Amino acid sequence: MSIRSKVLAAVTTLTLAGGVAVVATVPANAETPACGTTCVELFSSSSPQLILDDRSQAEATGTPLTTSLPSNIDPGEDFTPTESPVEKYWQAGLVSATVALHYGCEAGADFATCTSGEVNDLAFELGFSPYGAPTGMCAGIASTAVDGTMVSLQPCGTGPGTIWIVDSAASISSSYVPLINATDTNFSDPYVLTSTPGGASLMTEPLQKNPVSGDQRWSWDTGLRVDALTVTTTSLPAATGGQPYSASLAAVNGVPPYSWSVSSGSLPPGLTLNSSTGQISGTPDVAGTYSFTVTVTDSQSPAMTDTSQPLWISVSGPVITAIRPDSGPVIGFTALEITGTGLSCPARAGCKVTVTFGGKAATANPVSPDEILADSPPATRAGTVTVTVTVGGVSSQATAATTFTYTGVL
Repeated sequence: MSIRSKVLAAVTTLTLAGGVAVVATVPANAETPACGTTCVELFSSSSPQLILDDRSQAEATGTPLTTSLPSNIDPGEDFTPTESPVEKYWQAGLVSATVALHYGCEAGADFATCTSGEVNDLAFELGFSPYGAPTGMCAGIASTAVDGTMVSLQPCGTGPGTIWIVDSAASISSSYVPLINATDTNFSDPYVLTSTPGGASLMTEPLQKNPVSGDQRWSWDTGLRVDALTVTTTSLPAATGGQPYSASLAAVNGVPPYSWSVSSGSLPPGLTLNSSTGQISGTPDVAGTYSFTVTVTDSQSPAMTDTSQPLWISVSGPVITAIRPDSGPVIGFTALEITGTGLSCPARAGCKVTVTFGGKAATANPVSPDEILADSPPATRAGTVTVTVTVGGVSSQATAATTFTYTGVL
């Protein structure tokens, strides 16, 4: 039986008839009232049940963590979780590719093939937050997990030592599961979070099997569970050049409010992204199709982020497909034909068609929506310039087809 199968078997035996999880036996509100529902208690299935505790209430790196009986007055018991698929931690550079291939691999996405099959296990960090105030410190280890590595406060979001993996289809918010430290690549006998008898200390020890020890099975109560932040917008409506445009980006999970940014590519000229609301708005004034990705960041500390799949906004307007001829002398007045689409004004008052060569106006005669006859203006020197057609305030996009080369010298 694989380690994943053994973990699942252990989880199954810890659920009561009717699907009611044993976690209901742990007192609610073990955190301080100030932390309230933003905190959770990580507790073992040992008898008596013990919860994660910073007994000294110190916040320094290396402060030892232990377990204790739950209360509702000890701020050392106040921890807030950040949960995400293992794949996301790998994308953030916090776990190794070896760990991601085993616990969070999607073939064809981040990896060509998955050595352990396609899996999407969850992992999380537990941030020490006395009275609900994040400290930037998480429960973790300072080195690679071995037998007896002590668990202490370590800086959150800096590496695999503070990341704990649930190697099963179960959720830590509804089942007792072993927690594997993300530094560990011993997948057959992994090192897991272990509470010594009586809660005197916390350390990583090899997973005990058949059955899994109660000191190595963990869950948390019904407090806040922070699911992975995810951009849900997969497409955006097209825009009409010269007309007001508005579309909203959306995300789920994490901790609102969110912050948005364009992480690659660019929006169409004339459009902007509101970083607070995720709304894209404005009046686009350059035709074409624009590809970009957006990144959303939530409000917890450390923050969760997610980046969208590529998005596109197409802007209607003049499009140049060819210029014939595409070169001429610098003295100008080369008669040429510009072909494409949307090259003439619709039937509305005040609409004008202009043509520029590198920003210099040219004489132009729109013949049809597909054709303009023009004469190149004189240039000051030889070289290649961009030809732009503007119809009713909306310009054509610069492409390989919109160039004109001046030759010779004045």
